[in-house]
Amino acid sequence: MPSPKFQSSPALTTPHMSRPAVRSKRAPMAWRESRGKPLQYILGSQPFGDLDIICESGVLIPSGNRRPETEAYTDHLARGILDERRRSDSNPDRPLRILDLGTGTGCIPLLFHARLFKHIPNIHIVGIDINPKAIALALRNIQRNIFKGNLDTSASRQISFHLGDILEMSDKCKDSTAISPILGKDWDIVISNPPYISPEAFKTTTSRSVRIFEPKVALVPPSEHAIGIGGATRNGHVANEGDTLYPAILSIATKVNANQVVLEVSDLVQAARVTSIVLKTEQWDHVEIWRDSISNNRLQTSKGQVLPSQLVVGGHEVPVRGDGIGRVVVCWKDKCKER
Repeated sequence: MPSPKFQSSPALTTPHMSRPAVRSKRAPMAWRESRGKPLQYILGSQPFGDLDIICESGVLIPSGNRRPETEAYTDHLARGILDERRRSDSNPDRPLRILDLGTGTGCIPLLFHARLFKHIPNIHIVGIDINPKAIALALRNIQRNIFKGNLDTSASRQISFHLGDILEMSDKCKDSTAISPILGKDWDIVISNPPYISPEAFKTTTSRSVRIFEPKVALVPPSEHAIGIGGATRNGHVANEGDTLYPAILSIATKVNANQVVLEVSDLVQAARVTSIVLKTEQWDHVEIWRDSISNNRLQTSKGQVLPSQLVVGGHEVPVRGDGIGRVVVCWKDKCKER
């Protein structure tokens, strides 16, 4: 069900427009939607937290009203960062550096900034994407939300977006000139909502609308380049083609001395596989899985189904928090280094 923002579009409700004119505006919209085109592409934007994110064909629509999980875990992580700083940080000016891999519209960096900048003035967020159109759109989203009053003007200085390939970034021998300075710095948090649908699942589990209108490159990883850091099985490839980019992301996180990594996944089954990849790297002191509604830690669904509070992965008991579908794998180190 679309949000009130969608229903109250000024273009459709202006009092100076006659009923036939309103119908003429609605007719092509209804026709396009009936053909499966996502409403966000038709209307041109999508709410994401307090932000208004421009959506255009060729760049993946961010989770929001339809699929709120990305927004939910970004909010939860921001609250956790602030709680940790209040408890343990004797230096309020200590910088916070966040690296977002596969940034798309830039919605995650923008929401982080909106939630954190008042409390952590020295914040620096970089988004990386392989799609030039995504980078251009992310930059426009900064300016749009500053103009609308959803972002502070400091966002234009503290958030930047760069073109980059996750697989090439994970290979120390293939650092591009543009990305090398980024990889040469230490980052506190690496976060990623990467392409994680296998080619087979893309054909059989995604909707017609997704297959036709949303960019496949943002949904299905390049399996022909699968690498096997930590999660390697046969011939250096991961066991499931949807998991291709996770070893590369973990490699980058190690490379930039990250203290925490946040990885979005499709469901609890994939979360278990990605957790196994994390454990095999032997780089992280803790790992846990977050469900859709991480702030709601119910042990049962509304139908009385028991939700497991942990999974056993490779002999390790892994906490599972929240309610809903398994959505995020989070791993971190015990000691946060001063930056």
